[in-house]
Amino acid sequence: MGPHDPFSSIAIFTVPPDESPQAIAECPTRGVGWVLRCAGAVATLFTSLVVLTETGYQFSAERTLARAARAGALEATLPRASYQTVRHCVARRLGGLLPAARDWQLTLQQNETPVRSMLMLRPADGDVLAVTIVASERAFLPTWLRKLHFWKSESKFEARAEQRMPSRQIRQVRTEP
Repeated sequence: MGPHDPFSSIAIFTVPPDESPQAIAECPTRGVGWVLRCAGAVATLFTSLVVLTETGYQFSAERTLARAARAGALEATLPRASYQTVRHCVARRLGGLLPAARDWQLTLQQNETPVRSMLMLRPADGDVLAVTIVASERAFLPTWLRKLHFWKSESKFEARAEQRMPSRQIRQVRTEP
């Protein structure tokens, strides 16, 4: 085999027939233990990747819920706000992450009293309006990651935002000449 032989690279991977059986026996082989160690390492890496991905989705979900709760609380302070307008505002902020109404619950409170009516809110000056959103942790995960969920816990995310009604009276400030 010369330097210009096109099959010289293939010859590296073949064992010439003139070698002794002892030389062939000394070729490195992979045993069952090696295969099991590699399989364990791959399984560990895969599990770690799934847990880290799920944690990233959880952090994103917490931030999204907090933003939606703040937007709902701000919406509740508007003059013609109702439970439905606050719910639609929160649904828009969730941006299709939780499309089904069964995936999340909204609680609107005015001075620690739940508001569930379709009528407009009638907050007075200084009232505290609170919006609480509760959603299942699994609802934020993509479908492929829900199937890889290794434990059966149904934890919930909760975000709460409060907004105090501003005073609508104009304060007169006296200035001295």
